[in-house]
Formats: sequence, C-alpha cells, structure tokens
Amino acid sequence: MLTTGKTALEYINDSTSCKISESVFIARSLGAMVAVKLAEYNKPKGFLLDSVAVSLSSVIGNHFKNNPYLWLGSLLPLANIMEYDPKLSESMDLLTYAPVVIFQGEHDALTPYKDIHVLSERFNNIELVKVINGSHSDAHKKEIDLYINKLETLLVLKNE
Repeated sequence: MLTTGKTALEYINDSTSCKISESVFIARSLGAMVAVKLAEYNKPKGFLLDSVAVSLSSVIGNHFKNNPYLWLGSLLPLANIMEYDPKLSESMDLLTYAPVVIFQGEHDALTPYKDIHVLSERFNNIELVKVINGSHSDAHKKEIDLYINKLETLLVLKNE
C-alpha cells in the first residue's frame, strides 16, 4: 500500500499542476495512518485528520475488545507479535514542520480520544479537536463547519 501511495503521489506531483508541498492531506481512521506515513516521503504543508489511531496494534486490539466474538483477541500482546505495527508518534517525530489538525470523537471506542490526547500533548504542531458525543464514524460530520474552517485555514498557510 505504501509503495502504491508513494508512486501515486510522485505521479501527481510530477505530472499535474497539484504540488504536494502546497497540499493538505485529508484522511480518517486507518487512512490517516497511511497519509501520515506517506508524508515522510512527500511533504505536504498540513494535515486534516480524524478518528486517528496511535498504532495499528491499538486499533486492532480495540476492535477485538469491542466485539463479543473476538474479545479474547484483545488479550494478545499485539504490539509484540505484529511484524508491521506503524506508530503515529514515530511519523509525527518526522513531521514537526507541518500543522496537524485532528478531529477525535470523545466516544470513539476504536481509536479512543484519551490515546490521541496523550500523543497530541507531545507535539506543538498538533491541534486536537475533541468532538463532543462524537464516535469513530461521525466525528468529522458532527463538526462539519469547524472541519471546513480548519481545512480552509490550512490551505491558505504559506509554505515555510
């Protein structure tokens, strides 16, 4: 997936009038993790993300925990046994040059607010928007006006 994404972004940057350095990456859920990972190679000027997981193992573990048929899987040490477990913090360490706005629902059971809140406090470039009564599937919808406002703000930022 990352190889395909890198190739696509290189093509867009080289073959169209859209320049990645002047773009804002917009993504949600696991797509946000992919977008942030791709930004390590193609640097956008900002990010608008929602319902972000702090790691792949955490979202899988939460999925197991919230499913009555799979809850036993939440007891597995997923972070230790997964061959590929990207962590948002590792990517964010490389992306401190760009502003990041994250919309996270306070009732998100798959990617809990408290997890992303702890991570956001480590980085000055992250603005975390807590969506009251928001869940994993509707945080961006419940605050659509603010979401659009934040996107417009990111788009008009000057590149450094």
